[in-house]
Amino acid sequence: MQKMFNSSFGGDGFSPLISKEDKEEIISSLSSNKEEKGLKKPERKKKFKKPTKEKKEKLLL
Repeated sequence: MQKMFNSSFGGDGFSPLISKEDKEEIISSLSSNKEEKGLKKPERKKKFKKPTKEKKEKLLL
């Protein structure tokens, strides 16, 4: 975890310990995590939007 955290801030202290291949793997894993989070968030928002619309319709009636 510390290696990934420091690599996002340049990784000066860890540059000798992490090879270029490892850095590429870390970057790809971080980007894939962001994509997964981006896909999950809209699904959750849609689930919460549906009941609020129904409640608003009930309040208007």
